[in-house]
Parts: sequence; structure tokens; C-alpha cells
Amino acid sequence: MTTPDKLGGLLGIARRAGQLAVGFDAAAAAVTNGDSRLILVCTDLSPKTEKECRFVGSAHRADVLPLPYDKAALARLIGAAKPVGVVAVCGQNFEKAIRLAL
Repeated sequence: MTTPDKLGGLLGIARRAGQLAVGFDAAAAAVTNGDSRLILVCTDLSPKTEKECRFVGSAHRADVLPLPYDKAALARLIGAAKPVGVVAVCGQNFEKAIRLAL
């Protein structure tokens, strides 16, 4: 299994487990509430949204890391109906595993 395949599998499992905040507003809320310390952004995310993610991350000591997927690919991996550009990982075990897979 290649790294992107493993990463995609982990993201899908985290979503099904309820450990993934999907979308900018949900991700920002998860980081602000202390539920997450990891924000993941897609390759085709707008510079403005990425800047906002970095601002929220730096204000609450959360890392912002790039994913090797575009919005459509991420949506397919996590089973979302619409394209998704930002997610936050809420479980510590998922966070560790995803960091290793990146």
C-alpha cells in the first residue's frame, strides 16, 4: 500500500469514526475548542482560505499540513457529497497515524 493510499484509508476511517471535522468552519471550531491540533488542506484550496487556516492554527497551536489530494479526491475518500478543501483530525490516535502517513 502506498502512502497516499494509506493516508486516504486513514482519513476515511476517521470520518466514519466521527473523528474528522469536515469543512473550514467545522475545522476551525474543532481547533478553537481544543478538539483538534491538526488541520489538513487540499492542493487546490484558495490562498485566502489557506491563510485563514494558518491563522486559526497559529492562534490555537495547531499544525496546518498539506494533503496530496485535491478537493474532489478528498471528498471521494471521506464519502462527502460536495468537494472538501479543509478537514481537522480530532482523535489523537488518528492524528498520530495521519502524521506518519504524510
